[in-house]
Order: sequence, then C-alpha cells, then structure tokens
Amino acid sequence: MKIRYIFLALMAFTANSDAKDCPVTPAALQKGIEQLAKTQQASEYCAARRVIADKSRLSVVVFTLEGSCIGLSSTAIGTCSNQWTRYMIASNGKQVSEPIKIGGKGSLNDTSIKIVGDIIQVNGLSQGPHDAMCCPSIPAHQNYILSGSRLSLYP
Repeated sequence: MKIRYIFLALMAFTANSDAKDCPVTPAALQKGIEQLAKTQQASEYCAARRVIADKSRLSVVVFTLEGSCIGLSSTAIGTCSNQWTRYMIASNGKQVSEPIKIGGKGSLNDTSIKIVGDIIQVNGLSQGPHDAMCCPSIPAHQNYILSGSRLSLYP
C-alpha cells in the first residue's frame, strides 16, 4: 500500500514539475499557446519552448505540441499519437498573431531562431531522402514577418 502512495505522489510531483519547465512567456502569447493546445487536444512539450524577444518591439515563441487527439477522441488530450508539431506565435506589443506551423516530425526541425529587424529567421534541418524520421540532415532556412496579426513566410 505504501508503494502505491509513493507512486501516486511521484506522479503528482512529475506533473507539477513539467509545468514549471516552461520558460516565462508574455501573457498574451501564453494564452495563444494554451488556446491552440486545447483546440488540437494536444499537450505542450515545455522543455522545447523558445522565447525570443527584440528589446524594442517583437516577441516570438516557438513551441511544440504533441500527441494531438483531434478527430480521434473527444476526451483524450495529448496521448493519441507520437506526432509532434512546431508552431510559432508572435506579438508586436499591440497585436498577437495566430500560431502557425513551422515544422515538426518529418519536416523542419528548427535549431536557431533570431529576430533581425522585422524578420524572424528560422534555421534548422529538414529530412533528406535517406534520413530516418529522427535525424534530419539537410540545412534549411525560413524567414517570417509579422504583418498586423498575421505571421507569414517572407521571401
């Protein structure tokens, strides 16, 4: 019986520590992340969250949602698959963008993100023709711009 209580206490501690692993994020961006996770019936992998802020105007968060249950279960959250997707959300201090997909399993895996002027630069690796799903090897680069409340690819 003691082992059961220890196990339950350990599970509760683990669940609480996961929430503390998320980097501090501006409230409006945090709300957008939570809304998308709820819509996708997914859970966030907080250890992979990146918060980047230009001191004067732009804040960007890149985050991972995993185990989406949308269309699979009406009650489960974050436990329905081994898929994961990287999203980005941004704010210029006045408006918050809708989160957009920037990569994930089988596509771009970001390795660095920086803000240069009004451009958000995402560097990473993409799947090559002979790469395993775990191990992309082709260098990739994408630029994004926040226009109003919309993030979009920038040439």
